[in-house]
Amino acid sequence: MPRSALILLALCLGACAHNLPAADVPNSVTEAAQARVYVDMNGVMFPPGWRSPAVVGEHAVRSRHSIHAAVNGNETKLDRIRSAEDLHLASIARLAGERSRVFVFLVGFNTSHATAVELRAMQDAIGLGPDDLAIEFYWDGHDAAVYADAARIWFWGAGSSQVTGQRGLRRVLNAVGDKPVVLVSYSRGASVVLSALSDPAYAPSFRAETEALAFLRPAGPAFFETPPLAAGGPIRVVMLAPAIGEPDFWAPGSMGDAWAFRVFPERVASIRYSINPRDPVLTKGFTGLARHFNATDLGAGRSAGRDLDCHYRILQGYEVVGDIGHGVGSYIGDRSFTQMLRDSGVGAATAAPVVRRPDCAETAPPDHR
Repeated sequence: MPRSALILLALCLGACAHNLPAADVPNSVTEAAQARVYVDMNGVMFPPGWRSPAVVGEHAVRSRHSIHAAVNGNETKLDRIRSAEDLHLASIARLAGERSRVFVFLVGFNTSHATAVELRAMQDAIGLGPDDLAIEFYWDGHDAAVYADAARIWFWGAGSSQVTGQRGLRRVLNAVGDKPVVLVSYSRGASVVLSALSDPAYAPSFRAETEALAFLRPAGPAFFETPPLAAGGPIRVVMLAPAIGEPDFWAPGSMGDAWAFRVFPERVASIRYSINPRDPVLTKGFTGLARHFNATDLGAGRSAGRDLDCHYRILQGYEVVGDIGHGVGSYIGDRSFTQMLRDSGVGAATAAPVVRRPDCAETAPPDHR
């Protein structure tokens, strides 16, 4: 059976669950410089008491897939949700104002909110100081009930990763003001990060289907019209096992043969990413399909990022040293992670300049801003 047929067969199997918070009051801040942000597939933050039908209703979210769908235009509930979001963002802004740096940690696709060990492992590996703020950002990358479901929900998770970045994570970044920010992502979390930094190119079918949902607020094309990333301190990105590819750097509205590179704001100082040709997830089981079915080839091989690295001059790939798979623990234990952090100015006096590939043409750099 052809590989494409096997993929399509997997898409037809099973059902999926959503990554929902384990706590009744999931979004929180503590004086110990720790904040948590939980958003649904549309980037909407879960309000306090969200499980209660009087607020949102857990059963309704599970069956209808999102908070907006669950409340279905109830203005009283929507006002309560918006007020809770504003309060939480204000708390993050206050805490960030008391710290010198902000770290944001993101997990990837097909990860349960009930297990925060991956994000904590990232923090422990870095060893944050008393003047650092750590923000754990949980997004709905879906959760496969059985292995075959992962192929099916991958396409849903790809679209929601873009929405949650543009409509969720961006608001968090804007809330921290002028503080320097280090974003540490894992797997498809890289797409969330890119979508927070600048508007992504949505698949036309995904955008059309989303704009047709009358329960969204705002509904229609306005749903994708969000305030841009605000001016502020430098942003440095560290991507572990980035499950993205060249299409994730395309400008809004450019898909297929008419694509163009998207533009990133001036404050995006660097995007450093791991490269691991032995990662079975990024290589899609070594099938040769890393560039297809939502590309994952940036982190799977050195050749995939050549045009991107040469165009932007803020990207730099780091080949992993060990023989590791796709697990978070393997990546943060690899020497390449330590080097990416150090080059990003974490544990070093200053950040290192991005090193260009030797095969990039020595011409005037394009304006990636």
